[in-house]
Amino acid sequence: MGITTRRTGTPAKFDGAKAAKLIAGFVPGAILRRTDKGIDAKGNAFASYKPSYRDTLAAMGEDGKVDLRLTGGLLNSIKARSIETTADGVRVTIAPDTGTSPEVRAPSETRALRRAGLVEGRFGEQAVYKTLRRGEARRLDRDLEFEGRGKRMIRTGERGPPHNVLGYWLHHGTPTMQARPFMGLTPEQERELYQILAKAKVFG
Repeated sequence: MGITTRRTGTPAKFDGAKAAKLIAGFVPGAILRRTDKGIDAKGNAFASYKPSYRDTLAAMGEDGKVDLRLTGGLLNSIKARSIETTADGVRVTIAPDTGTSPEVRAPSETRALRRAGLVEGRFGEQAVYKTLRRGEARRLDRDLEFEGRGKRMIRTGERGPPHNVLGYWLHHGTPTMQARPFMGLTPEQERELYQILAKAKVFG
């Protein structure tokens, strides 16, 4: 999962190393700044999250802003992965890495109750299946406070999919998730990059 920014031509003089450095320095930041504003690589607003997912985010203490951030691992991993230069061109590939981020979930009072030996009855009522000792009662109180609704997200101890795989799913969408293309530059950002290259006189 990545994008490739390429500049070619036949200038009298071309500084490929300088061009690659400027591209590698500009593109990841441009992607992050635009994505943080909720804008995709085509210059459009990202598709909104489903109501159920917005509810999940709210239970995690997060807002419903579509900026593709939860742990931040994916976006923070976007960097230049390869650079190819020739006498008259340069190719810089920008992509997320293959690392993973901790999985997180919304708080759940039910989980805390079940860990303490309390389970839901057939009709949703709470049934006590054992007597809690004082230490267990205190732990339950802490767990309920930690996992109660409106608290922050909980780390599960498991890892999510690789960042490049997650990025591919987000960019292209899945059968159950709308595409939110974020890897790339808008035409305005392309012009900004070209101005940077021209100002640095990488084309001679």
